Order: sequence, then C-alpha cells, then structure tokens
Amino acid sequence: MSPYTVILETTEPFGPEVQVMQEKAEDAGAAALRALHQWHNAQFNPNVEIQELEDGSVRVLAVLKGHSEVALTRNPSQELV
Repeated sequence: MSPYTVILETTEPFGPEVQVMQEKAEDAGAAALRALHQWHNAQFNPNVEIQELEDGSVRVLAVLKGHSEVALTRNPSQELV
C-alpha cells in the first residue's frame, strides 16, 4: 500500500469547500474510494464504484501520490490564507 493525498470538493455542511484527505491504498482509484467512504461515514466496500459515491455533496478533484500538506487555501471571502 502506498500513501495518497485525495482532494475532494464538498458542498455540505457549510457550502463549497475543498477537503484534503490522506489515504493508504493499492492505487489512486482505491484511495479515492476510501476517501469517499470516509466522507460519507460508510464502511469501506471495494465493490462500490467511485461514481456511486460522488453525489451532490462531494466529488473527487484529484488524487496525488504521496502525502501532501495544505500550504495555501481560500477562505469564504475568496482571499488566500
């Protein structure tokens, strides 16, 4: 298993946000699937497709190999912080 950084775009519970999650998985697709299960507070099921978990509340923007830390983000007023 390798480390991955999964970037999700979420719309709940506070409006549009970007969530950065760290996952260990066999590949990028499995990392995205694990992050989506975590977002939905669901038990991991490898037989579920990513598209089944991407709904109006969340979608995958990117999966990066390795661990990354957030260094710069936008706050609700659109300023970089």
